[in-house]
Amino acid sequence: MVKIEITCKEGYAAKEYTRDDGTLAYFLKGPNAVSNDQGEVGRYDIRGKFAGKFKTAVGSRKRFGVLDGNKAKEYAKITITTPDGVHIFIGDLDEGQMSVQERITLGMCLNNATELMAATVSPDNQPQNMVKNIFDLTDELYAEYNNRYMD
Repeated sequence: MVKIEITCKEGYAAKEYTRDDGTLAYFLKGPNAVSNDQGEVGRYDIRGKFAGKFKTAVGSRKRFGVLDGNKAKEYAKITITTPDGVHIFIGDLDEGQMSVQERITLGMCLNNATELMAATVSPDNQPQNMVKNIFDLTDELYAEYNNRYMD
């Protein structure tokens, strides 16, 4: 028997599934906010025809999958560790990314910050760090917007 270690964040679980043909997979469950009506977020196959593949559950409210890159460990909801020490990080593929509405709002803040800076600075006497100042003001405007109008 292969020893697979599964680490789940609160609200998540994994159930082992085996078949006589050698298939070893894990059905992954999560909270209602991310899973389908049966509580499933997907399935990851360790051995068998689909070894190394993740399949998102039909009807899942979030797009789960195998995470990679620098933030994989941070955003993983379920971590599968194989006997040879390989970590497979599974989580919401869109977590940590801005939504379309957030990008639009940030763009509006950037436009306003640029107009404000352009109105207060003489074209003949622009500071060397004007772009940095514009983005700093953009961050402040965006933070204030979120503070006032978002949950």
